[in-house]
Amino acid sequence: MRVSSRLRSSPFDLPLRLLLGGTLASGVYGCGGEKIVDSSGDEVPAYDPCADSASLEKAMVDNFDAMPLVSFFTGSDGTSADVTPLPPNTTTTPLEAAKCASDASAGSAFHIVARGLQSYGYTFGFNTFTMLPGGGGNSYFDISNWDGISMWVRKGKAGAASSFFTSVADRYTSPTGGSLFTPDEASELVGGAYCGDNASDVNNDGTPDPTRSQCDRFGAGIGIATEWRFFRVPFTRMRQRAYGRPSALSAPDSKIIGLNFEMRGDNLDFWIDEVAFYRDPQ
Repeated sequence: MRVSSRLRSSPFDLPLRLLLGGTLASGVYGCGGEKIVDSSGDEVPAYDPCADSASLEKAMVDNFDAMPLVSFFTGSDGTSADVTPLPPNTTTTPLEAAKCASDASAGSAFHIVARGLQSYGYTFGFNTFTMLPGGGGNSYFDISNWDGISMWVRKGKAGAASSFFTSVADRYTSPTGGSLFTPDEASELVGGAYCGDNASDVNNDGTPDPTRSQCDRFGAGIGIATEWRFFRVPFTRMRQRAYGRPSALSAPDSKIIGLNFEMRGDNLDFWIDEVAFYRDPQ
C-alpha cells in the first residue's frame, strides 16, 4: 500500500497520536483561524479541517444522505433497551447546519444514542464492498493505492463518551477471510479461517486460547468533542489491541473486507458522517 509522505498537523491529531504512541511536537495549536506557533517559534497557518478534507481524493463509503442504509450493520451488547437505532436497523438524522461553507447542503449523518450499556457497548460497520464504485463485484476493497480511512465525527452532548475505536477487517482479522488465502497458505488456517469471533480450544486441552484463535482487528482510538472534527486514520498507524491472534502482517492486508466502529460506555451520543477511503495529495 502507499505510505503517506506527509503527516497531518492539526489540533485533532493529539488523541490519535497519544493512543498510538506517537510523538507530538511542542507548540500552541488552534482550530478557529487563530495564529499558531510551532516548536521553533515560527508562525504556521491554522488547521482548516474543511480544506484538509477537500484536499483528499476519496472513495466514499457512505455520506448517510440516502435511505435506507442497507450496506451498514449495527449491534449492541443487549444490556439496555435504551438504544437508538436498535440493531439491526440503521437510520440517519438530518444535520442542522453544514459542516463546511463549501457544502451545498447540510445533509444527514448517522446518529447513535444509547444509555446503560454494560458490556461491549455498541458497534456498527460496513462489509458490502460490492456496492462501492469500482468494487468490481469483489467481496473486498483493495487499499493498495489508498492511504487510510477518513470521517467526520462528533458527540451530541457534553458528558457523553468521548472516544471510539475505528478498525478494518482483513483476512487475518476476520472469520470470513478464509477464502482470500491461497492453497499454499492453508497451513495458516484453523477450521477454514485464520481467526474466529470467539476464543477456541486450539490445543484440545480444554482451555480456550484467544491469543491463538480470536480475531483482533487493526485500528485506532479517536477522541471526539461536541463540535464536528475531521479525522484521517492512516493504515500504517493502525495497530492490533493484543487480545487475539496476531496477524502475520504489521499493518492491514491490502484486501479489506469490513469496517467497524465501536463505542463503550453507559452514555453514548455519537454522530459520524462521510466515511471514506482516502489518498493524500501528491
